[in-house]
Amino acid sequence: MEPGEVIAGRYRLVSLLGRGAMGVVWLAHDDRLDRRVAVKQLLVDTGNAEDAVARAIREGRNAGRLRHPNAIAVHDVAEHEGRPCLVMEYLPSKSFGALPGLGPREVAKIGAQLASALEAAHEAGIVHRDIKPDNVLIAEDGTAKITDFGISRA
Repeated sequence: MEPGEVIAGRYRLVSLLGRGAMGVVWLAHDDRLDRRVAVKQLLVDTGNAEDAVARAIREGRNAGRLRHPNAIAVHDVAEHEGRPCLVMEYLPSKSFGALPGLGPREVAKIGAQLASALEAAHEAGIVHRDIKPDNVLIAEDGTAKITDFGISRA
């Protein structure tokens, strides 16, 4: 994938946001709805392509069931070059793990937001199973959002 490439006929890649063990995340523009989104293309072992597609669909369904101001929304699940892609809300942010030392009040505010999102997830029958600093995004205004429901269970 590269900048300018179009995914699923509508998501135009703008710039690389990050890489992880499970995939590559791009800032993209949704040409149909004229908004910025994040596109996560899951890295697929050719021997486990079916598992990866099933995992992407599961993540999309699980996260799609959860509507909460402190959880990243999933808009779509698409396929590109045989690999599944999750199209998600874009939040200009840093991961909690990338932030410099925070004071107790800031950490408590973040913790309360995460607890609220996890409570809503549990009420919806979803267990995240991978809460860690890199799966928590913090916006400039202090809003915390949980992301990456890749190994969640419903």
